[in-house]
Amino acid sequence: MRPPPTLLIIASLLAASPMLAADALDGIPVTVLSRSTVTEGERTITYVRIRPPALPPRPAPAPVPSAAPSAADLAEWARLEAKPRIMLGVSATVHLRPPVVTELRWRSSDREWVAWSNVDFRLLSQLTDWETEAAVYNWFPFMSEVGPEDDERPADLGLAPASEQTPAEYVVEGTAAEVAAAEAELAPLDYLHAYHDVNRAELLAAQTAREAAAAEAARQAALAPPKPKDQTIYFWKIETPAALP
Repeated sequence: MRPPPTLLIIASLLAASPMLAADALDGIPVTVLSRSTVTEGERTITYVRIRPPALPPRPAPAPVPSAAPSAADLAEWARLEAKPRIMLGVSATVHLRPPVVTELRWRSSDREWVAWSNVDFRLLSQLTDWETEAAVYNWFPFMSEVGPEDDERPADLGLAPASEQTPAEYVVEGTAAEVAAAEAELAPLDYLHAYHDVNRAELLAAQTAREAAAAEAARQAALAPPKPKDQTIYFWKIETPAALP
């Protein structure tokens, strides 16, 4: 039985010169010095040593625009820099047993705060920063979830599920006097809950899209992995310049 035409061509090249053969790498003619093939599982890897090819010169890098910031940009940066910048490191644990609530924990200079919200804070996980009249906030939520079997929320939080008719709200663990004195500490929570109410439809749609993408990724990962493709690796010896005296 005659071998395929490709094998005939290779055979003829090797027959013409037992040590050298012609080949092409991305359309560039190269001289093959040696070729070896190894098997890894269900695929083969062919290592082809070639003479250093005459590679085309690398294209010049694209010029990087060096446009100076506009006066409006500089003014905006200066306006933001004039405000205090507050970093918010909040632990947000979403309790998934209906009605969904979120346990919020954070530290101030003198104590740890705990609050319970009727908002599913997964909806706010993509929010990174915002500005109020008083400050610029950077939001770093540490998100986690608790399943129904591990839910240890307080027995009666007095929170109705957030909906189009029910506004977002939260309760803080502490005395009335402590909560009243912590207006600055709680201002970020006020903003987040108001933001939820104004953007609830968009936040729900984005969360649904993220969950669908995660489910599809899990489905793809569960499928049988594709058979690995055979691979050919070309390599050559690089001559290093002689050391300076």
